[in-house]
Amino acid sequence: MQQGLPRPLHLFAVRASDSHNGNHAGLLHKLGLSDAECEAAVVASNVPEAPPIPPKPASLVGTPVVPSLPLNRRPRHNRRMPVLREAFQETTISPANFVYPIFIHEGEEDTPTGAMPGCYRLRWRHELVQENFIMLFYSVDSVVLFPKIPDALKSSTGNEAYNDNGLVPRSIRLLKDKFPDLVSEHNLRLIFSGANM
Repeated sequence: MQQGLPRPLHLFAVRASDSHNGNHAGLLHKLGLSDAECEAAVVASNVPEAPPIPPKPASLVGTPVVPSLPLNRRPRHNRRMPVLREAFQETTISPANFVYPIFIHEGEEDTPTGAMPGCYRLRWRHELVQENFIMLFYSVDSVVLFPKIPDALKSSTGNEAYNDNGLVPRSIRLLKDKFPDLVSEHNLRLIFSGANM
């Protein structure tokens, strides 16, 4: 940049404290300046120049040059009508693609999950079967179970995950007896006691 010409302030006219919100952190620190140095540079109107942009690599010899078309809108020749959109559709999603999450527990009543409003932990026997009838009515035939294990069964070795008569194995046996074609995706997680960690 020549002497006497003002530097372009619009490139880095930000406070260094703004860099902590994630918007400019990489840009300011790439220049090798601390937050205090950036603040001082902005106040003194001595804003550093942006790093140079590397040139585009040259095209290979013999590569044809295709000029861009002066279009003011994107051509959508195969998206004009619904019948054309269906003909060129790339992704088809059906109920067979979905996996229905079910939250279960040993209790006698359904309890709301705290983190997800409108979702409930179901009683493992009656409500679990009833929920699967509803799910299969909508042609969703895959389920994943999320158990709420009582704190008394949690241990530092996660023994409940190996219990053949645990909540998840019992639920899977119940569902397979009632719905033989049901796909049950589950994760027998090791559930550790937090006090011993």
